[in-house]
Amino acid sequence: MSVFTYHKKTSAIAFYVMLIHALIIESVGFHFLLHSWNPIVALVALILNLYTLLLFLAEIQALRLAPFILTDNHLYLQVGVMKRLKVSLQDIKSIHAYEGPEKEIFDAVLVDFMKEQPAFEITFHTPQTAQLLYGFTKTVTKVHLRPDKPQQFYTVLTENLSEIYENDH
Repeated sequence: MSVFTYHKKTSAIAFYVMLIHALIIESVGFHFLLHSWNPIVALVALILNLYTLLLFLAEIQALRLAPFILTDNHLYLQVGVMKRLKVSLQDIKSIHAYEGPEKEIFDAVLVDFMKEQPAFEITFHTPQTAQLLYGFTKTVTKVHLRPDKPQQFYTVLTENLSEIYENDH
C-alpha cells in the first residue's frame, strides 16, 4: 500500500481558512440585519452558516488526513469530504501527463486561489461512478489529479499496473 498526499503544495487549506473567516464576519452582520426584519429567518440563516462552518472545518481535516491510497488492486481518491472515487487498477486504461480540459472527469485537483493544472490524467476502460457530497454520484471516464510527489506516484502506479497486466496475460 502506498499513500500520496495532495494538499501540501497548494494553498487549499489557507483558502478554506479564508472562507471560514469571511463566513464568520459576514454572518454576524447579516444575522443582525435579518434579526431586525424577521428573527426566525435570522435563526435559520445562522444555523445554515454554522453548518457551512462545520463543513469547511471537516473539509480541512479530510484534506489533511485522507491522502490518495494505492493498494495492489485499487486506487482510492478521496478529495476532502466533497468527492471520492474507488477504482480497480484493472479498470485503468492509461496514465499520462495532463494535456487539456475535457468532460466526464473526476477532478481531484484541490480548489486553490488560482486553479493549478493537473499533473496526470488517468483514463478508464469503463465509466466509473464517483461519490459526491450528499449522496450525489457522477459517472466519469477520466481522473485529473496533482499529487504532492508526482514522479513517485507515477512510478508506483505504473509498476502496479504492469504487474496486473502481466498477471492477466
